Amino acid sequence: MGAFVLCGSLLLTSCSGQAQESTSQPSTATPVAAFESPLPTDILFISSRNNVQTFYRLKSDDRDDKRLVDTTTRDYQPSLSPDGSKVAFISEREGTPELYIMSLESGETTRLTWNIARESTPAWSPDGLRISFVSEQDGNAEIYVIDADGQNPTRLTWNGVPDRLPVWSPDSSQIAYLSGPDGAATLMIMRADGNDQRALTDQGGNESAPAWSPDGSQIAFVRENGTQADIYLVPASGGTPTRLTDGIGRNTAPAWSPDGSAIAFVSDREAGVPGIYRIDLNGGSPVRLSEDGVLDEAPVWAPDGSAIAFISSRNNNWELYVMSQDGARQSRLTSNAYDDWSPRWLVKGAPR
Repeated sequence: MGAFVLCGSLLLTSCSGQAQESTSQPSTATPVAAFESPLPTDILFISSRNNVQTFYRLKSDDRDDKRLVDTTTRDYQPSLSPDGSKVAFISEREGTPELYIMSLESGETTRLTWNIARESTPAWSPDGLRISFVSEQDGNAEIYVIDADGQNPTRLTWNGVPDRLPVWSPDSSQIAYLSGPDGAATLMIMRADGNDQRALTDQGGNESAPAWSPDGSQIAFVRENGTQADIYLVPASGGTPTRLTDGIGRNTAPAWSPDGSAIAFVSDREAGVPGIYRIDLNGGSPVRLSEDGVLDEAPVWAPDGSAIAFISSRNNNWELYVMSQDGARQSRLTSNAYDDWSPRWLVKGAPR
């Protein structure tokens, strides 16, 4: 089975995006209590089929999936435009990892950066005007923004330590990010123009996976101390972080429901096997959504909150699955001898 790791809140083939193909054969198991068609919306995802790592689109109505890119190199770290018409991503098609955008309707691809250094983790602003990304072009990992048409690349951070994983606030006015070396990162926030950079936390530990609440009032993040990892909430305006999970196991990859009432996350609290859980923010306890004893990762809520897409290795390699928001009707969406990962729901009505 391909080896995968979590880098912040993104599930990648490796922190550098290197593909690892699976040599296992697809299972013929039939899902129980299947999620009926149609899905809430189409899903964009990455597959390593035929030893080429690139994007596919799974249709919500007939669940047919189609390869979107004609390439022989690696494409990864997708970020969809708010209207679902384009995807920003990193590609090594011309050598070093650079930032590209592609029309999901025409397939037209445009290269936005032209550096000999590595670019990573693009994130489209919710207003659709800009894309943030990390670049090492000046010798250190720093955060940049660029207009969606490729104009006005601007460096935002100027620190002697790596800055990474920029995440836009829902109103596009602020960016949360991580600052510090591996194993000692701090959650930071700044205005979208790079001003007013400040730490949101100061309690030590290693922090990762920032995720804004839908209303922009809070940021969920993961704090690691040794072998323990828990999910915390901190006001975006600053304040004391509140621990959301209960200190049992490693709790990672927080994903807010669209209405802000719950968070899906990954935990190995039961038998040390990572699975997908949900915790309601009204004082509830974690509830397991995915099947017991199988490895499930990367929960992503559908735009209407009715379903959660995720990846699972329960059939020997990583495949896409879907379930209702309460964990019911778990269904396998892809079936092949390679790995599929990084599911991203498109908005309803996105052009095909």
